[in-house]
Amino acid sequence: MQNEFDQLDKIVATIDYKSLFQLKNNAVFSLALHQILINKNRESPGSLNEKELCLFLSMHIENSGQSCSILGHLQEWFPEYQQQTVEALRYIGATKSSNLIQRAVVLLPKDNSRFFDQASV
Repeated sequence: MQNEFDQLDKIVATIDYKSLFQLKNNAVFSLALHQILINKNRESPGSLNEKELCLFLSMHIENSGQSCSILGHLQEWFPEYQQQTVEALRYIGATKSSNLIQRAVVLLPKDNSRFFDQASV
């Protein structure tokens, strides 16, 4: 396993998909894939193809859910991808999550102001 972690940086730096898909450790695979997608999006926003965007958004919403920042994902980090996030979750079979995120998207202010600024107490 340590050997695969040692390979991670090289795989990411060279975007070596062949080596990526030869990894046996799921954690190393996920870390490498996520970092490749982050780098590709950072270097050229909008360059992710449909499947890459699906994985990218699914991974980010998962991370957001674990850190209690789903609103941050939807309003601050990727507001232009709210509906695509819902569709990505459906695509990977996370239908309950996609339904819940869709319900949250409907509640967000249409003028892109912050949810908590508009929410009534």
